[in-house]
Amino acid sequence: MALGRLEIFSTDGPVENFILEKETTAIGRSIGNDLVLDRNGVSRYHVAIVSKDQQTTIEDLESVNGTYIDGLRVNPHEPRILRGGEEIQIGDLRLVFHPSTDFDTTIANLAIATQQIEAEGFRLELEGPYIAVAPGAHGPAALRIINTSSRPEHFSIQVEGIPKEWVRLDRTELDLPAGEDIQIGASFRPLRRSDTTPGEYKVVFKVRSQSYPDRFTEVTTKLHILQYNGFGAALGNSLAEGTKNLQLYVHNQGNGPLSLNFYSHNPALHIDITPPHITLKAGERQTITGQIRPKRPHWFGKPRQHKYVIVSRSLDAAGFQVPLEGSYLEKPSMPTWAPLMALATFFLAAAVVIGIALVIFSSGGDDDNNGSQDATGQPVVQSFSVASPEVIWNEPFRVAWVTEAAANVTLTVER
Repeated sequence: MALGRLEIFSTDGPVENFILEKETTAIGRSIGNDLVLDRNGVSRYHVAIVSKDQQTTIEDLESVNGTYIDGLRVNPHEPRILRGGEEIQIGDLRLVFHPSTDFDTTIANLAIATQQIEAEGFRLELEGPYIAVAPGAHGPAALRIINTSSRPEHFSIQVEGIPKEWVRLDRTELDLPAGEDIQIGASFRPLRRSDTTPGEYKVVFKVRSQSYPDRFTEVTTKLHILQYNGFGAALGNSLAEGTKNLQLYVHNQGNGPLSLNFYSHNPALHIDITPPHITLKAGERQTITGQIRPKRPHWFGKPRQHKYVIVSRSLDAAGFQVPLEGSYLEKPSMPTWAPLMALATFFLAAAVVIGIALVIFSSGGDDDNNGSQDATGQPVVQSFSVASPEVIWNEPFRVAWVTEAAANVTLTVER
């Protein structure tokens, strides 16, 4: 079973393909390697490619001149994941990795269409690109120039139909002896940007010889660019409080439309996101708003902080999710000093009521006393009588009297 394919480009030979059939493929200059590259700049044991658990990695084996992936040197013994389309530089060779899903594993039986164009004094042959290319990945092609004239010739090559930064040629100017041919490698790599529109592009290779500088010979091919999806999301305010709205910023980083939905769950909070579903155009940005409120607000006490998570999920086959954590500060409905103020007000009101009652009761008692004194005035003897007009010494006799406002009565007898 083929685990992938390496496309090998050199400056002085045809494009070669190597099928990765082993879990570990050793590459280097020594004959003990699975893929022998007897070239200057290639170490005896240069790199190893490992395919395991549906993942392919490449590891530099402390090579002298290093291994470069897309122009960046990799550290020795630090595996680097290969996803497809990476350009691997080993010495003066350029290798492009293709996973097994990108090509027919029985490549020996794959019919590769080659375009041939005859011109005055030379012939063009164009192969590829063989696969549809995702932005950021590589799609190789090969242009062969055969000098059919009887004299040496100078050729120049240019590519039209796509932005210049999408394609790289091994060379754009060359001298070719009579009767010889040369292959120029072309690597298509559309930029991974939202303005790289997916679809089919007509690519034109234009070649002219020095003998006929005003005459271009064209050979065309088609480059199919795939759609890729990607998006970013960020919270505008990681700490929300009170009635302030939640803000979520989303950005479609892909080159095609993308539908997203948003949801959140927290047992202590109501989180309403508006709108819950959107479709973004390529490169479009939007701000999503939401409201947060507690399910059971508390009236008094200290502020409480709740953690919540907003999940943004793409509605494509990947179903990619971006969880974002935020905090909500729930403040009590009443200020902290409100209970103390209410209690103090209660006691103050009670004191006032008691004070008023005491004043009223005291005033009532004083009024009764004042009335009695006003009615009676000074003590008065209203009547006094003796039972007999004459009394005998040392004999008892009866006396009667009636007094008013008198606490004590003193009776004096004189002879």
